[in-house]
Amino acid sequence: MTTKKVVSYEQAKAFAQKLEIPFLETSAKAATNVEKAFLTMASEIKNHYAAQQPAVKPGGKSTVEVSGGGDLSKQGGGCC
Repeated sequence: MTTKKVVSYEQAKAFAQKLEIPFLETSAKAATNVEKAFLTMASEIKNHYAAQQPAVKPGGKSTVEVSGGGDLSKQGGGCC
């Protein structure tokens, strides 16, 4: 199906570079770069979210801010 390509390798690669994203040409039929594409995407997602994690305070524990106030011990229990 390479004769039916609408976008050339060079155009796609240039576009990916412009967006600053990884570029891999894949083929499910020939099993070319399919696993590598999956692993690359998973790695990029992991790195993106790892960069957004809250800072860890001294003592090794991260903190979470809860807004809304109120004494949580006086509220009813249960999940539903």
